Amino acid sequence: DINPQEFSTQYKNNVTPVPDSFFDRKPNKEIQLTFLRDRNKYLDLFKWVNGEKVIGECSTSYLYSSVAAKEIFDFDKSSKILISLRNPIERTYSHYLLAVRYGYTRLSFRKAIEKDMNQRIKGWGKSELFIELSQYYEQVKRYFEVFPKEQVKIIEFDRFKANTLETVNDVCRFLEIESLDQIQDK
Repeated sequence: DINPQEFSTQYKNNVTPVPDSFFDRKPNKEIQLTFLRDRNKYLDLFKWVNGEKVIGECSTSYLYSSVAAKEIFDFDKSSKILISLRNPIERTYSHYLLAVRYGYTRLSFRKAIEKDMNQRIKGWGKSELFIELSQYYEQVKRYFEVFPKEQVKIIEFDRFKANTLETVNDVCRFLEIESLDQIQDK
């Protein structure tokens, strides 16, 4: 339900086309702002998999999408879903700062929010959705309606920042993989 053909010109200018070489790295650690709509290209993301216990990928658009939860479940009913939630006010302000950095807005925080709230055409890549993306209830609810509750884990970003190792090991237990003794700073 997120259609790149409907993105604003500004947003399209920041979406990177995916070169074929992107799929040749194992695993690809590059951050890409792109949308793969072709099933075979999506599966190519995992062509390097060779017996790993856990593999995955992520996208912030999956939480906003009204159909992603069901499509993920239909694709693989055993999928485990990790949802990272940030304080909604901090998330909104961080999103605003990102919009400023990418040149989507030059307005003050308040004026940018007001303008976005009053946009006639709204949606991913069409408007900023500053407030809507921070309204988690319906977004998270879709996953709990589709997946068994033991396959969905919510991570609070503040808890992750305050207790990184404990939170990472909680995720390791959820994924049924080996826990870590320590987290190394880079």
